[in-house]
Amino acid sequence: MSVTPSFLLMLLGCCLVTAIPRMLPFLVMRNRKISAPILKMA
Repeated sequence: MSVTPSFLLMLLGCCLVTAIPRMLPFLVMRNRKISAPILKMA
């Protein structure tokens, strides 16, 4: 069974679509914690 580049791209796309929604809340919370003190200082 040969693996074609297009199949790998499709697989990578599916992984991203599955992983990004799980990671987004953590990234948003982290950005809020970092940006809050900066906004208070400004």
